[in-house]
Amino acid sequence: ITRTDRYRDGQIYRTIYYTLDTKTTIWVPHAAKKYNKEAMSDERVQRARANKDRWTNPQELVNCCLNLKHHALEQKTIDGMLCEGIETTDSSNLPFKSLTGRMWVSVETGYPVLVEIEAVDNGDVRHTTTLDQFQWNMDLSAGDVEPEIPADYRSLGIEGEMKILSQQGKKELLKVEETIVDGTGRMRVHVYRYQLSDGQIKDMREGAEYTVNDMAHQEEFSAQLKELRRLKKAGPGEDLGTYEETVEGRIFSFKREKYFLSDGTEVTWSVGLPK
Repeated sequence: ITRTDRYRDGQIYRTIYYTLDTKTTIWVPHAAKKYNKEAMSDERVQRARANKDRWTNPQELVNCCLNLKHHALEQKTIDGMLCEGIETTDSSNLPFKSLTGRMWVSVETGYPVLVEIEAVDNGDVRHTTTLDQFQWNMDLSAGDVEPEIPADYRSLGIEGEMKILSQQGKKELLKVEETIVDGTGRMRVHVYRYQLSDGQIKDMREGAEYTVNDMAHQEEFSAQLKELRRLKKAGPGEDLGTYEETVEGRIFSFKREKYFLSDGTEVTWSVGLPK
């Protein structure tokens, strides 16, 4: 887990959490009192794991800078520590028009003390970055990096958060609906309940299974489902009784009804609820 706090004019304006184990990114723009959860792709997680040592291991960070074309700077004292420095203008492998970077390391420990980067992109926008106040080998508790979202913040992307909860198995199966159209196709839908991190409860219909006899029937099947929805609104169909089925490790009791479409096609609609 990593946490990045970004400041502007001395005020925190954004917090970013990356949790590689759960493949989750959380953005918290504090001024807007919002948050957004996104799923990380496998490629992005692999890239982050591969680059982890560059930012968490002091020697790897030093090596990253030494691998660029550079020259030595005169020693100077920073925060009470005597430091050696190097400077580079090597932007050959970076997406910038020009770049100047300086790294200062402690003479005593060899650990980075200060990194300063000034770059100009292809749009002539100037970027400056300062990395300082390093604290190496600190003992951290889970609370130091655990995502914390204030209770009055609202989600920017509910669907994205529900996708993450779904991948983590943090959802409750409320209902299963199945529609079988004679001679055309079959559709089964699961309805899940999610509890979001801001306390909201959201129910979501998710297609679990969809089969059509052949490509020629796809458009016909869609039209038949629309007609069935109109018939269900008008009233219940013929009662076909109930049956039980195990779904995702739980027993569901299904109530079946029969409908007839305007062309005489027979449709069986079932809804299953957990016992």
